[in-house]
Amino acid sequence: GRNGHRRWPEALELVEKFWRELPARYRYDRQLRRQDEAYPDFDCSKEGFEGIRSQDILPLALERFGFEFFYAFSNVTDPFVDRSYGPNFDAEGAWDREFIDRVHPCDEAEIRYGRITPTHMLAVMGREQDAELVCREHLTPAFCVRRG
Repeated sequence: GRNGHRRWPEALELVEKFWRELPARYRYDRQLRRQDEAYPDFDCSKEGFEGIRSQDILPLALERFGFEFFYAFSNVTDPFVDRSYGPNFDAEGAWDREFIDRVHPCDEAEIRYGRITPTHMLAVMGREQDAELVCREHLTPAFCVRRG
């Protein structure tokens, strides 16, 4: 992740690409009750503590803990399924499913290739630094840290 839950430029570019495909009714922010023409890469840390230093969590966890289990996922898909815009989609709607079915594989591929980093993780950590790690494919904690 990034401070304030913002997207890093490489992920933002993909979110904005898919965003431009959305009809207006899908760009209505249900939380803030407003219509968004452009994707608002809003910094949630400016009005509270949400997402503060989120980019530091994984590197610090790697320094201090051993990972036994690590499952990292999602980035580009998030804005389209989260609490702001997700309710605009209908799981029964063909266009809606087709759209998400294009976003999600793109998201997964970009994470797998290391071009973007995941924004979510499920992990089991302990003090033992050399614990045996169970993870998905090559998506280790170290691989999922953003560089650059």
